[in-house]
Amino acid sequence: EYASCVGQTGYYFYPVYNSFSQVMINEVRMKYTTQPIVAIDTTNRFFYYAPTLQFHSLAELKAKLKTDSEAAGGSGMLQAAISNSPIMVVGGQNVLNTNLLDTKQATVKSYRGFLAWKDRTVTFGVVHGATVIDSAAVATAMGVDYALNLDGGGSTAMVMNGNYILGPGRNIPNAIVLAP
Repeated sequence: EYASCVGQTGYYFYPVYNSFSQVMINEVRMKYTTQPIVAIDTTNRFFYYAPTLQFHSLAELKAKLKTDSEAAGGSGMLQAAISNSPIMVVGGQNVLNTNLLDTKQATVKSYRGFLAWKDRTVTFGVVHGATVIDSAAVATAMGVDYALNLDGGGSTAMVMNGNYILGPGRNIPNAIVLAP
């Protein structure tokens, strides 16, 4: 819906694993993506891999996850994965590289979404009236181990118990769904 997105209806730039179809959307982009990928096994263990381009295929990501997950007592099986940018927190430290932010991310105060986790506890956060810089500071202050920026502004939406509690401001081509 933005001028820069004409002709890209339903498009998402980064690799994301569709758990229902067990297909990596934009798999071809894996070998070019310098941003991290977050993979979650079927025992809800999170694994952070940077950069995504270390994997040239879904099969390579699955093989690495299998090894790492089993070593951590997990199932070794991929449940979900998403790449996005920028990474905000690694090892509990704010690692946001402000040089990688576009003007809107650095200066426009809007809704800013993020995915964060500490151990096996996941947090989806939305910071109101914030830049990505502000959002990284909030995630760091929360004491999470890792935090990955998700799209913000009009792309931010959140549904709880079947009802929108935020957004949507525009049509979006993907969603992260948590289900029992």
